[in-house]
Amino acid sequence: MKGKNDLFHNEQGSLSIEFIGLLPFVIILLLIIWQLIGTGTSLLMAQKAVNESAKVYSITKDRSDAERAVRNIIGSNSSMNYTNFSVQSEGDKYFNVKFDANYKIVFLPERWRKTFTIPHKSYSRVLE
Repeated sequence: MKGKNDLFHNEQGSLSIEFIGLLPFVIILLLIIWQLIGTGTSLLMAQKAVNESAKVYSITKDRSDAERAVRNIIGSNSSMNYTNFSVQSEGDKYFNVKFDANYKIVFLPERWRKTFTIPHKSYSRVLE
């Protein structure tokens, strides 16, 4: 017959209980990694969009075509949008293409989501 002390020294099933205790931290860590990957790809996409927009403007000299290039690349991205698109002349043939990309944290409830803005720009020249 087992005594009371034998029940406390039995470690059978302790690994399952430790795993259940760590499971919320593992889930939070995976969500953070997912958010970092999503934000990183959004940053790359935004820089690609501003570079492509500068290429289009350097060929066509049309601001609306340059903004359309940004819109086509960013598309209907749920975690990012852009504002304040501008093309500024910098002298003879040179120009800057700029816009602000607004990123949001995806996995939080809507009322807790924060948006942060990062400006993107590209400096180039008009081809003739």
